[in-house]
Amino acid sequence: MPTGVKNAFEEIRKYVIGAHCDRVGHGTFFVRWDWFDKALKGKEEMLDAKKLRALLSIANSSCGDAMCNMLMLEAVLRDKDYSIQMLTNIYKENPSTCFKATVANKRRFVTNWDETKLDEPQRLQDIVELFTKER
Repeated sequence: MPTGVKNAFEEIRKYVIGAHCDRVGHGTFFVRWDWFDKALKGKEEMLDAKKLRALLSIANSSCGDAMCNMLMLEAVLRDKDYSIQMLTNIYKENPSTCFKATVANKRRFVTNWDETKLDEPQRLQDIVELFTKER
């Protein structure tokens, strides 16, 4: 799938429950409630089904909403009886750096189908890989 929020959002809408998160921390869940109801038919009174419905109803499916995401995280922590300290012990920061470079002719840059690598110029892709490889 090509990169970009618009492409990710189209993709997550294909599932009963889809999730998206971008590199700057925005993220959201999308729920096809009609499909969700079909999947839980006859199980609506089960505690896990009620919890899942309540959790997903917190999500803001229109946009990445940090407050909704934090409330969802809080709900999961409480349900699992995890403390904030436990979360900090398992949380791993994955820093990213985003920047924009202005170029004279953007047609000189050709990406692969999902826009994750440069096909041309290959030398620039080599430099990107040099700086982004796992250490």
